[in-house]
Amino acid sequence: MSKRYENILLDLDGTLVDSAPDIISGVKKAFAEVSGREPAVPAGLIGFQLREILLGIDPGLSRENVAELAAAFRRNYDDCGFPGTTLYPGAGEALSAIKDSGAKIFLVTNKPSKPTRAILLKLGVDLFDSVICSDSEPGGKLSKDEMVRLLIKRRGFGKSSAVMAGDTETDLLAARNNGIAAAAALYGYGDPVKLLALAPDYTLPDISGLPRLVINGR
Repeated sequence: MSKRYENILLDLDGTLVDSAPDIISGVKKAFAEVSGREPAVPAGLIGFQLREILLGIDPGLSRENVAELAAAFRRNYDDCGFPGTTLYPGAGEALSAIKDSGAKIFLVTNKPSKPTRAILLKLGVDLFDSVICSDSEPGGKLSKDEMVRLLIKRRGFGKSSAVMAGDTETDLLAARNNGIAAAAALYGYGDPVKLLALAPDYTLPDISGLPRLVINGR
C-alpha cells in the first residue's frame, strides 16, 4: 500500500493516553508530602517535563524545592499501577491500522522509561518499533527536541518520510526543529489556540484521523 508517511512519531500523554488523573494525583501527593498543601494542577501542564509542571504550579520554587517535589512525585507515581490512565477512544484501532499499512510507529515521551513501560504494559500496547523517553540516553534528561533528533539518528529515516503527532507546543516545535511534519492533536491537554498559532502541517480533532493522515497525507 502506498503511504504518505512511513515513520510516525507519537507523543504519549495527551496524544495516545489520557493520563491526567494519575499525574494530578501524584503531583498533589508530592506537594502534600513536602509542603502540606495540595495545589490545583492545570490540565494544560500535563505532558510537559516534571520540572516544568512543578514550576508551572509554583514559579517561586527553588531548585532544592523542585528536586524534593520531583523525588516525592516519583515515589507516589511510578509504582501507582496507573488506575486512571486510559487510551483515548479509538487509539488502539488507529495504531493497528497504521501498523497494518506497513508504517513504523515510534513513541517519543517526556516520561522516564519506568512509568512509560509500565503504562504500555498495563494498556496492552506493544505496536511501537522504538520507544524514546527522557532518560533514553545516560547523563541527564533529554528535551523533546533531543529525543526526536536521537530517534532520527538511530533509525536513519529520511525526514520527508516522517510526521510527529503531539498535543503541546513542545511537540510541534520538536518536529519543526528537526525538519519533519507536525500534526497537532487538538483533543489533548495543549491549548488549541496556541497550537494552531504554530501553523502545524496537520490538525487532528481526535486520534481516529491519524491513519488517514499517514496513508493519504490529509
